Amino acid sequence: MKRRLIFLAILFLVSGSILIWTGCSPRQSDQEAIKKTLAEFNLAYESKDVDHWVAFFSKEVADRNTNAKGGVEAWKKGLKEKYFSPWKTITISSQAKSIEKTGYNYVLTEEITISGTDLSDQNHVIKNNIKRVLVFTKERGKWKIADLREILIPPAYENLSSRYPEIGRPGLAYASHISLTFVSVIDTRTNQVIGIIPSGNGPVWTELAPDRKRGYVANFNSNDVTVFDLGTNQKISTVSVGEHPTNIIVVPDGQTALISHQSKDGIWVMNTQTNQIEKKLSEGTGPFYLFKKGKLVYQVEIFRPFIFVIDPKSQSIIKRIEVGGRPMSLAFTPDWRFAYVPNYDLNELEKIDTQTDSVVSRISNVNDPRGIAITPDGRFAYVTNVVSNKVTVINLRDDSIVKTISVDGMPTWVEITPDGKYAYVTNQARSTISVIDTKTNQVVQSIEVAESPITIRIDKG
Repeated sequence: MKRRLIFLAILFLVSGSILIWTGCSPRQSDQEAIKKTLAEFNLAYESKDVDHWVAFFSKEVADRNTNAKGGVEAWKKGLKEKYFSPWKTITISSQAKSIEKTGYNYVLTEEITISGTDLSDQNHVIKNNIKRVLVFTKERGKWKIADLREILIPPAYENLSSRYPEIGRPGLAYASHISLTFVSVIDTRTNQVIGIIPSGNGPVWTELAPDRKRGYVANFNSNDVTVFDLGTNQKISTVSVGEHPTNIIVVPDGQTALISHQSKDGIWVMNTQTNQIEKKLSEGTGPFYLFKKGKLVYQVEIFRPFIFVIDPKSQSIIKRIEVGGRPMSLAFTPDWRFAYVPNYDLNELEKIDTQTDSVVSRISNVNDPRGIAITPDGRFAYVTNVVSNKVTVINLRDDSIVKTISVDGMPTWVEITPDGKYAYVTNQARSTISVIDTKTNQVVQSIEVAESPITIRIDKG
């Protein structure tokens, strides 16, 4: 089974030390054999014997890594540097939490703590509070490890669930984690993670319906959309969609949702009453934005130099605005007069006149721009610089750069609170959300969240 198919089969929800799984129970003999293999694998890890450790991986994994990294010896050297150096000794403490069948394979989840001594015989905790997911496949009658992944879950998540006080109230922020199977819920009054919403595999976008009855999560890896009750967080439905859905928006009539894909599948139209796909457009890859509360929908084409203008009534693309490069996101000024578009390839922002749908000016020297948000008073724009790990602040009165603010690794998205006081920035590489005070343009807090937060949405009521 190919690696991608294996990953699509791993649907897990971390809540404390519990893993919820929808597959079949394993046979007792297989379960014992896999546990034995895992114990031997951990002993090989502790012995720092790279050859012994490598022997536990399937041929497919070995071929994939040796081809990509220049041969067996290069792969082994990389493994040694990653897992064993510079520790003199290594000790691993693990507890298997779940083992479940998926197709012809098994998925095992364990909690691990890894300790070690350095060359001065000083003890250190190398990794703590780690959940490790291993996929086992059978080769020639013996269970082998076909994939391994370690997931760091912050301590704050240990007792979180989908049930928490004031579910669905305005002011909550929803952070999607592309490498996991849930959305984090943050109370912006306290900046605490207060709960999770179960999703499919690889949530990348969370959308709330205008009537505030339902929520929707686009799941990049499992190719589906999770529909949940906004008042209870209970799942209503899982809707299969095209390959790699990236964004979803519910138009103001509440009857229709548009779903975009980072693939050839384009835009799909879903009836929100029946959760059925009713129409498919052959193109459309990026996030959607409502114009004048839904009179039109704008969509950035993240791989092509265009902004699409969509008529939500006819569900058709009625205009294409050429901008050049790769537009990544978009934000309208509060009066709807202009749209500002971060352009990754050109290191600039395009300013679009929405009356003519044409580019009227360009703001240069905005490096690797990705996400954008405009303050409610229309005075400033905050733009994430995804490679340089900064946020650029732009004065929209004269379109000048005011300041660049350093944040954590790989800032991808930004949202501003309804009162305009704070900007929330997702840092995908560092598993944090930076909170910026828009009055001082200083980071006032870094919220630790689960890994790979890629977007954040603040419920503005």
